[in-house]
Amino acid sequence: MVMNVLRAINFIPWVVLLLSEDNNHLAIVEDFQGRRQFEVSFRQLASKKWQNAVIKNTSGNIVWSNDNQTLYYIRNHPQTLLPYQVYCHQYGLEGG
Repeated sequence: MVMNVLRAINFIPWVVLLLSEDNNHLAIVEDFQGRRQFEVSFRQLASKKWQNAVIKNTSGNIVWSNDNQTLYYIRNHPQTLLPYQVYCHQYGLEGG
């Protein structure tokens, strides 16, 4: 089944999983178009719930801070699509 999905989209999606140091939060980085325009989504592991916030237009580079609540990421430039600016996202808040 997975191979049928991959054939339908004509590329292999790039996925990165990054677990917070306290093992409570999972950040998932995915490229759905093959253009290196990554989306970051979040999952609370204890409750198995997805956070509503999805961060779009990132370079795919992410890192959790030591507080296990803040994720740093790089947003791409809207025209060049190159890595451009560093942002932070507080877990549990909407948007990036």
